[in-house]
Amino acid sequence: MSIPLDRPSIVVPVTDTDTLSKVSAPRDQQPWDIVEIRADRIAGISNLSSEISLIPAPVLLTCRHP
Repeated sequence: MSIPLDRPSIVVPVTDTDTLSKVSAPRDQQPWDIVEIRADRIAGISNLSSEISLIPAPVLLTCRHP
């Protein structure tokens, strides 16, 4: 998947397990264009890679220094 550069995009940040579950749930259409995974906030999730693989949108991985 690629990020569209010809229009504004809606980015949803994932900072907890509830949001991760919502963005990785199957649906016909999502209200966002890009999902930002905040690895520094959800690093303790054991099945993170499998959850990320279910997201039907381009994914940005962000890890901020504390």
